Amino acid sequence: MAGRGDHDAPCRADRRRLNTAIEKLADRLTTAHDPQIGRVKDMGSAAVGVALVMAGLFWLFALAERMGAF
Repeated sequence: MAGRGDHDAPCRADRRRLNTAIEKLADRLTTAHDPQIGRVKDMGSAAVGVALVMAGLFWLFALAERMGAF
């Protein structure tokens, strides 16, 4: 939906870059399988997912408010 007022696009890209940075740093420490590093990578991915869900909920709330539901 970029180009249609997708104001969250820069923030979404920043969240992805942050997650990628966490993964690259973890891979730089060791390429061997480490359960703790796996959990850190999962937490970074979860943070991106939670941020996207929150952005979507804020969008829905703003849309509902604009349509007069609140």
